Amino acid sequence: MSKLSMMVGSRIKKYRLQRKMTQNDMAEKLNISMTTISRYESGERQPSSDILVRICSILNISVNQLFYEETSNTRPSDNTRSIPVIKYIDRNKPFTAKENIINYLSLPLDFLPSDDCFLIKAEDDSMAPIINKDAYVLIHPQVRIEEGAIGAILCEDETKIALKKVRFINDSILIESLNDNYDPLIIDKNTRPPFIGQAINVWNPL
Repeated sequence: MSKLSMMVGSRIKKYRLQRKMTQNDMAEKLNISMTTISRYESGERQPSSDILVRICSILNISVNQLFYEETSNTRPSDNTRSIPVIKYIDRNKPFTAKENIINYLSLPLDFLPSDDCFLIKAEDDSMAPIINKDAYVLIHPQVRIEEGAIGAILCEDETKIALKKVRFINDSILIESLNDNYDPLIIDKNTRPPFIGQAINVWNPL
């Protein structure tokens, strides 16, 4: 049981009680057991990233509010790592080349993988409700994306980055949004891979 799990669990409980919601109420909304909610709140068990996002949506809070106190002078600690935020890509340079980086965010180590990663800011609501506009998405750099995962994809001009769910159908790749207002796209598997990484977590701003 880590200190971070206990802190996150206590804040889930705090915001749940503020909303006058019982553990059973939350369990029903998440379609999980009340025992699991209890384990989250005690810090005995840590929610997966998708469950964490759903909890925050139910409580109407950002993911940040579970990790940092809501003060304007919160500073990164030794338990955080500075992660680059990128917006544009130059294929001839590393993804995290200085020219591609627009900002840095300090995130808790427990939130991060052990190897390299970077952040992309969602520019629209095409992946809502999992990824809302202006949320930061943690990306693991890779050119092969798992079936059903959310990939970071180079747009047609090969500079801007989009976030889309990836499915493989015969010799084609279906790239689709979670928001039905956006049309899916089908590309040939034999074309130049458009993927630069796979989404592994979501960090919503305060």
